[in-house]
Amino acid sequence: IGTVGGVRRCLHAGVARVVLGWAAVVDRTFLARGWQELPRRILLGLDARDGKVAVKGWTAVSETKAIDLLKELAGLELGAVIYTDIAREGMRNGPNLTALREVVDCSSFPVIASGGITRVEDLQAVHALGPRVEGAIVGKALYDGKLDYAAAVAAIGKR
Repeated sequence: IGTVGGVRRCLHAGVARVVLGWAAVVDRTFLARGWQELPRRILLGLDARDGKVAVKGWTAVSETKAIDLLKELAGLELGAVIYTDIAREGMRNGPNLTALREVVDCSSFPVIASGGITRVEDLQAVHALGPRVEGAIVGKALYDGKLDYAAAVAAIGKR
């Protein structure tokens, strides 16, 4: 989705929240117009490699640090930030908890963790980062049976 009109159409069609990725990072006017018109219904997909913001479908890495971007966007009314450490995505070797903690500590938004979450212990470690962590995205580990959904929910419970 590359326009505020596109975001608006999705939300009016019944979508609860829209995730905007690197296009919103590159075009801050687009992001600012979106959140002003639709506060807390836009989430920022913040993808990073070695702490720097990845763009163009992960094919390039900017010089912008993810935590600096979060500080810059602090005044916006975003619904959340989905932080993905792309070096961990799909690798099934656990999340980058150091980077994730830094993002949680710097973010004024709820954080959804993504990248490398494979085991119940990974979810517990992400959950332990505090109440600002709103959730976690688990993909490949569920698809290939490495993580049991019922066991994961039972292990972390509800906040």
